Amino acid sequence: MFILGRRRNNLFYGLLVVGLTLLFSGVRSSATYAQDDTIYLKEVRAIDTNDFGLLNPAGLAFAFDANIFFVLEAHSTTQANIAAMTPFEEWVASARVDVALIDPINLAYDNRGNRLLLLDTASNELVEIKRGSDGLLEHSPEATTRFQVGQLGLQAPRGLTFDPTNGHLFILDSAALQIVRLEPDAGGGLDSAAALKEGRVTRIDLTPTGLVDPRGLAFNPKNGHLYLLNPVGQSIYEFTTAGQVVAILQLPLSEFVNPQGLVFALSGDATDDPSTINLYIADNGLSGRNKTGQELGRIMELSLPTIVYVPGDAPTIQEGIELAGEGDVVLVAPGAYHENIQLSGKTITLASQFYTSQDTSFIDQTIIDGGGETVIRVESSAGPDAKIIGFTIQNGNDGISTAAKLHILNNRFTGNKDAIDYEAGGGACRNNLFENNKDDAVDLDGPVEAIIEDNIIRNNGDDGVEIRLHKYRGPSLNIIIRRNIIAGNEEDGIQLIGYPEVTDRIFLIERNLIKDNAMAGLGLMDDKVTTEDFRGASLLERIHLFNNTFIGNDHSLTGGDNLMALNNIFAGSTNMALKNVDGNSIVAYNLFWGNGTDHHHSNVDTSTMIFADPRLTADDRLLPGSPAIDAGATSFAKNSEIVMDLQSNEYCGPAPDLGAYESCWQFLPCIWRQEKNF
Repeated sequence: MFILGRRRNNLFYGLLVVGLTLLFSGVRSSATYAQDDTIYLKEVRAIDTNDFGLLNPAGLAFAFDANIFFVLEAHSTTQANIAAMTPFEEWVASARVDVALIDPINLAYDNRGNRLLLLDTASNELVEIKRGSDGLLEHSPEATTRFQVGQLGLQAPRGLTFDPTNGHLFILDSAALQIVRLEPDAGGGLDSAAALKEGRVTRIDLTPTGLVDPRGLAFNPKNGHLYLLNPVGQSIYEFTTAGQVVAILQLPLSEFVNPQGLVFALSGDATDDPSTINLYIADNGLSGRNKTGQELGRIMELSLPTIVYVPGDAPTIQEGIELAGEGDVVLVAPGAYHENIQLSGKTITLASQFYTSQDTSFIDQTIIDGGGETVIRVESSAGPDAKIIGFTIQNGNDGISTAAKLHILNNRFTGNKDAIDYEAGGGACRNNLFENNKDDAVDLDGPVEAIIEDNIIRNNGDDGVEIRLHKYRGPSLNIIIRRNIIAGNEEDGIQLIGYPEVTDRIFLIERNLIKDNAMAGLGLMDDKVTTEDFRGASLLERIHLFNNTFIGNDHSLTGGDNLMALNNIFAGSTNMALKNVDGNSIVAYNLFWGNGTDHHHSNVDTSTMIFADPRLTADDRLLPGSPAIDAGATSFAKNSEIVMDLQSNEYCGPAPDLGAYESCWQFLPCIWRQEKNF
């Protein structure tokens, strides 16, 4: 019988704020940065089910017509205690049903047939419980029907869900890594023997995903996709009903102890549009160390990002951007788009299908061609978490011109004048490929604070990275250039251009391979001049140059009166390795080999200098026995100030190696690391 419960009016809402914090001390950064191409589900609220006596919720189902959840607890018994509550945290009723549930996650509501289904694993039966005229479950014997499913050969069923449009039942078999689809007969019957005989059973193979112990299964009526939980990565996999992975969605960090069942249901916020649907996940609260039931679980309500599809929802990228709201994703299908795009007034993610699939082939297949004009212009009013991900951006005056902070990730830039032109703002420039652009790959002007890391910057018509030190006073602008391959550019690998006034900028340039650039690897100019003449300008901005490999440039490093060069390799410079690195600069713990001249007018600490063949592989790594191995400094002080302090996890062996690559590590940019033709 049903036990009527009390009404609960108060709502508890949680708020998850996801942001990128850039930590840079002004001395040396050991900060790490979030991977900004991750798609996060956002926490809406937490429902404390223990207020209703539900200590460890595990199974979830939802009836849309009645706006009711059905909840099962984690503890196995010979009877299933089914609790009913609304999204507004109103207790409705509870009922006991004679079903042996080894795993209470196997619970689903058929909104087409108005019935609740549980999997009785002891008898290999699906137990159907109908709802009565009052909307509550009728669990009398005459209201209960059992369907035999033993012939399906399920090894470890760990989730049920229904497609409300046609009543198809989906069962997740965690051990076999498959989803079994069972189409009901005309009367709604789900007997497996008859279904197999009549061809109403199909299987979705999940083995290509490599998932381990997936659990929970939900059907999203908004898009017709299936969702399941990957407990190892605390993520949700989104599939089509044909088995194609659509997206991998990350759960909010540190919010879940032991997530179990999941279901799509109406929003619990009375101020939302009544049709708003969110994802609910039952967290039973039981860690692997304690399964006594003393820990309390809860149900989390999460919102999915809204996706505007191009050309499905909008025929052009620009129209997709205009259609998108704050925080939405504009997802662009493969193809060539001849557009000049403007982004302003909101934070969105503009991405190819690489974003949802991590398939790098979509980067080459999704092309935005500017036809000689700026391809993407980002106004200062764009939000600081705006993202541009996974495109080939080509044939622009600028590939991207931005006055805002944003994240530029996993793109290929080619055939532009400047690939990226930062007029202000900044943000993260990561995992991009810049090649065959006519002028600079990355151009920084004005008050820009940026991190440029894990890119390949090669064969561009002028500088790889050009930074003009325009007049600026205020909080330090921290510019980090890290773990890039900067090679074969027709002027400098990196060029800093000074102006009459010293500015409040700090540079960290570390772990880069700077190779075969026509002029300077790192060239410092002054008086606003960009045409490299190897003057070696006496710039006073602080520059930290740590653990880089310079090979085959005309000059490796020119200029700098406040530059710390530590743990680098300078090799094969056609003319000169170091020139005019003087003033308050220090050059220590570096290796020189095969240069026209090793150093000229530079503050070189000869007591820590190595003159020897670094013994490099074809891809510029250290061979065993290289004199650069374990030859670096772990820390360094200048005038009692610690300017470098490496932690033990930043190198291997008793001391750091010299150059960009530790002999036991890989530092190629992660997206492009398979490329060999540098």
